[in-house]
Amino acid sequence: MEKSAGFSQTANRAAKRQEGRLGWRAALAKTSVAVFAAMLALAGCTSVAEPDRGHAVGTEGSAAPLPSAEAGASSQTAKPTASPSPLPPAETRVSLAAVGDVLIHGSIYRDALRRGGGGSYDFKPMFAEVASMLEEPDVTFANSESIIGGTALGLSDYPRFNSPHEVGDALKAAGVDIVSTANNHTMDRGEAAVLSALEYWDKIGVCAAGSAAEAGGRSSCTLERRGMTMTFLAYTYGTNGIAVPAGKEHLVNLIDRDRISSDIRAARSKADAVIVSLHFGNEYQTMPNEEQKSLAKLAVDSGAHVVLGHHAHVLQPTEWLPTPDGGQALVVYSLGNFLAAQEAAKFERRLGGILSLELVRRLGPDGRLTVTVEKPRFVPTYIEFSAWKNFRIVPFTKETKLEGGISAAAKYEEYRKHMTQWMPELAYGLPER
Repeated sequence: MEKSAGFSQTANRAAKRQEGRLGWRAALAKTSVAVFAAMLALAGCTSVAEPDRGHAVGTEGSAAPLPSAEAGASSQTAKPTASPSPLPPAETRVSLAAVGDVLIHGSIYRDALRRGGGGSYDFKPMFAEVASMLEEPDVTFANSESIIGGTALGLSDYPRFNSPHEVGDALKAAGVDIVSTANNHTMDRGEAAVLSALEYWDKIGVCAAGSAAEAGGRSSCTLERRGMTMTFLAYTYGTNGIAVPAGKEHLVNLIDRDRISSDIRAARSKADAVIVSLHFGNEYQTMPNEEQKSLAKLAVDSGAHVVLGHHAHVLQPTEWLPTPDGGQALVVYSLGNFLAAQEAAKFERRLGGILSLELVRRLGPDGRLTVTVEKPRFVPTYIEFSAWKNFRIVPFTKETKLEGGISAAAKYEEYRKHMTQWMPELAYGLPER
């Protein structure tokens, strides 16, 4: 995975650990204070546009009033106005990674219990082979498909999942900063599990998008890296027929076209970049349906820079969609299973991947800020296990050992063509070192 310009992997890991210690709430508060301070410093100046709104950034300020000639030496000299805050850097690059479904079946949490010596759940070894690729980017996103309601509520498997809190610990340790909690399993174990999960994500410093603990509460995530702000939104098509309690609609963000468009536009008025997670489509279908394409277009037309698709449990292609301002947004319709224990013989359900890209904010000669998506790469991953034990996620290469006589080289090429069919320039596989 490529490093952001001028930012070492070691420094990036340290920054992410510090961000985790502060927690997303503190990071957001820090950003708000900085914005407020900038507003005070610009008092009396022409307005400064929010980033990426297509407006010029104001640079002229009112001149400080000169002392009156009649005032005499004893007159109080007028206090000069504060000088304008410096403009943003000409270019800011922030790296982003995203992975698909983390769906903890019973065989996985029993394997974690075995690895924890029978007294605790240790999922960390399952992510060890890919942790560096999740930790290196400035921001990493995952779809927490099974709710981490914790053992106090009783763990459960398909069709109504509830997973240990320790799944969150493992994702955090691997480098994940943000998770989506908006999916068809959100309500599997009711309000208690949702609230327990949200509380735990908050405790460990991972921001959860797609659910709120109370009406009117936050259900999105806004993070800041190197002065660039990013807002993450998440929505799901439904909750497997489990009704969301009346008056508790905040527990999960359901797909509603008007709301999605409104939320994105509101986010764009405050953030440099907007990333939208959509839990949609048909399970086990390798191509997106028309509804997925329509919703992705709606998100992009409303101002999203990146759309991350989930739910199919298999990989679906990536593509560029044109944006209203003449640019292009990146869409991946399904990132597949990152960690799950579905049918062992179904190769496509053991395949996922790590999408990486750079969000680049530039200050143009006319004083306008723009954000583009650059350097997209997709690294396929494979879920290894034997006899429903020893689960681990590994990069999928031409040399990966597969069961049943399947040729890894042939599958690698098949999925390279599949993922790049609408985006031939998408870099595929591990980068050369």
